[in-house]
Amino acid sequence: MKRFKIFYIDNSNYTYNKRIHIDFFKYMEKYHDIIYYGKHHYSEFKNGIKPSNASLDFKNIMKKHNPHIFLSYNSNGSNIGKKNRDRFLWCEKEIRKLQIPKIHITTDYCRDGFSKKEEEWFYDLNYNLSLFRHKVSTRHPLSIKKMWFPFSVHEEQFSKNINKKFDSKKMKVGFCGTHSKDLYSERNKLIKFLEEKNLLNISKKIYKLRDSNYIKFFSSNIANLTCGGSPQYFTAKYFEIPASYSLLVCSKTDGLSCIPSEIALIYDSSNLNAFYE
Repeated sequence: MKRFKIFYIDNSNYTYNKRIHIDFFKYMEKYHDIIYYGKHHYSEFKNGIKPSNASLDFKNIMKKHNPHIFLSYNSNGSNIGKKNRDRFLWCEKEIRKLQIPKIHITTDYCRDGFSKKEEEWFYDLNYNLSLFRHKVSTRHPLSIKKMWFPFSVHEEQFSKNINKKFDSKKMKVGFCGTHSKDLYSERNKLIKFLEEKNLLNISKKIYKLRDSNYIKFFSSNIANLTCGGSPQYFTAKYFEIPASYSLLVCSKTDGLSCIPSEIALIYDSSNLNAFYE
């Protein structure tokens, strides 16, 4: 396999969710030369660069490393101030000038509905390919090539932290994450229902579970739940829960067809008694 030099830019600061965003690209250093450019995680990469002057930095990176590919990443493409057009305003002139293949990855793209301005941004900056973390995002029209790029799990990290002994698992449905927002009405109904049945094991730390503790929590339960929310997102948990040797309890969402039916139990919030049976 050819070893590529990838100029990768991501200015976000990751904490509990680091494993599903930046860790993938840290793993890629085994196979490709990653030139990371961002103010928060530059020290974690072999070729990490902290931004100082975007125009000068871009020129120096191109001259020193001569990268084959430019890759930009946005972990939240829907909130105000975090959409693609907002997120990369500080360096969009430099991105536009680059004469190498350009790829952009967006999570939560157009969550509140299609935006013509967001679509035009890809064309304005001369991108060649757009990758979306959620399959539903590929439904939106785009003037350049688009593909689904789902989240993944670190196989080695999961395999050494899972409990495979069925008899030692809690006979409850585990949950770790957000459940109070209107965005997650499907899971909110199921969580309330399971609480009433005394069948819910909810993590008290919510966002603070990381790495091995996060995996061990899922693996300690016979099942764990998630949902795609109202935007129909295929979140990382759709992979993380089965990878933890636990039954995936979930709502239907775009992309679910890639999960084997024997390891997923789909619930309908309008008929939770049937789910309970």
